[in-house]
Amino acid sequence: MLGGVGVAETEERVYRSLVRLGAATAEELVGVAGVSDGSLHTALAGLEEKGLASRVPGAGARFVPAPPDVAIEALAARRYEEVARARLAATELTNEFRSGSGADRAAEVLEVVTGSDAVRRRFAQLQRSAVEELLVFDKPPYTTAAPDNEDTEHDILARGVRCRVVYDRSSLTEPGQPRMLESLAAAGEDARVAADVPMKLVICDRRLALTPLSLQQGLTDAALVVHRSGLLDALAALFESVWQRAIPVPALASSSEEDRRLLMMLASGLKDEAIARQLGIGERTLRRRIAALADRLGARTRFQLGIQAVRQRWL
Repeated sequence: MLGGVGVAETEERVYRSLVRLGAATAEELVGVAGVSDGSLHTALAGLEEKGLASRVPGAGARFVPAPPDVAIEALAARRYEEVARARLAATELTNEFRSGSGADRAAEVLEVVTGSDAVRRRFAQLQRSAVEELLVFDKPPYTTAAPDNEDTEHDILARGVRCRVVYDRSSLTEPGQPRMLESLAAAGEDARVAADVPMKLVICDRRLALTPLSLQQGLTDAALVVHRSGLLDALAALFESVWQRAIPVPALASSSEEDRRLLMMLASGLKDEAIARQLGIGERTLRRRIAALADRLGARTRFQLGIQAVRQRWL
């Protein structure tokens, strides 16, 4: 358990034995820790160096453990400093890479990733590297299994990363997609729906973007990775423009899960045929359910139904 702060397995075993005993000689520790003489002396030397144990002055070599809360916290702080230095070095190396005399500026801005497996790996890498924000245009066709991608985004949201996603309206006709949207919205995704999302796009912390090589295709066999540049700024501006015009996916508070799903798809502008197919019912049944919702809210038209649903905080 202490490997993350640089404590070897044998060292940890000896340290735990010392903590239980309070103080012990090397001979006592051999029996309790279950290690050889040679391994014990190496472990004790390592514990002393790391500040986890010390020798008691006087006759006979006895060892006492350092308080775990103080000693282990000090080791953790040292690791934090090492990570901070590594990040600083990464920044410096990146600046050197970008300003190198032999570097091709175009190659710094754009990468071409080929092969469906490579594209999927780069997409997952981009998602998992997000620290602050992900901006996403989502539209069919899909190359990543929905459950896998949903699990990844749940992990990202749990880390506190803000995810803003604009879904193409046609994506709501995909099997299981409305249910997935509900799950992600409950986890904290900020989602909207647009009639015609222009492309597939993922922007990570406004420092990297991934988009198909061809606007007529999904993320299939080839994709572009865009680094910080005027092009990346333009893609971010395009996202914000579409985001402003898109319809927010409602955070629903009605009593029935089926009502929530129905209202979400109505608010997204899907046709009755597509909604009925998603709900697994006929169009006549769908119209009866919409009429029942309208009656509950005192609405005579679908437009009034939407207004009343907002007033009642169903949408």
